[in-house]
Amino acid sequence: MKHTLLILLFLLPLAGFAQTNLPGWDEFRSDRFGFTMKYPDQWNVNEISNGIYNFKNPYVRLGTFQLAVTDQGDSMRAKVALQHIADDNEGGSINTLADKEALVYKSMSVQSGVTIEVHHWVFTHENYLFHFTYSFDSSLMHAPNLMEERKQAYQVIETLNFMKQ
Repeated sequence: MKHTLLILLFLLPLAGFAQTNLPGWDEFRSDRFGFTMKYPDQWNVNEISNGIYNFKNPYVRLGTFQLAVTDQGDSMRAKVALQHIADDNEGGSINTLADKEALVYKSMSVQSGVTIEVHHWVFTHENYLFHFTYSFDSSLMHAPNLMEERKQAYQVIETLNFMKQ
């Protein structure tokens, strides 16, 4: 019951963020990994490593939205990897999110004395594991710009579309 309540409280904000029409947003497309998604046009996209992408607003440096795509070899291994991540993260569970099966959870860490909150969304598609994160300084939790940026991170997840390969 405790875990169910935690997941419901974590997913509750998604209900208010659902939008299909996002004017002024750009599309990110990866033929290599077989997906598209939309993101706010003021965010910059950088591939920082093979399959790891950072999306950042260069004008308001509050949080970081990141995607890491890893090839698990085949779809069964991808599902097993997803289940291992779920098992390792108490409070996380695999649910349907934007018509896709996803693991959703939240984690906290301390980096250089700053408490960082990280929201995670993990999907599988074919042999790939897609791990999205949005991380921010938790002391800024109620800053208006951060609240808007968090809302945008949830909206990005809702626009994720896997292509047939």
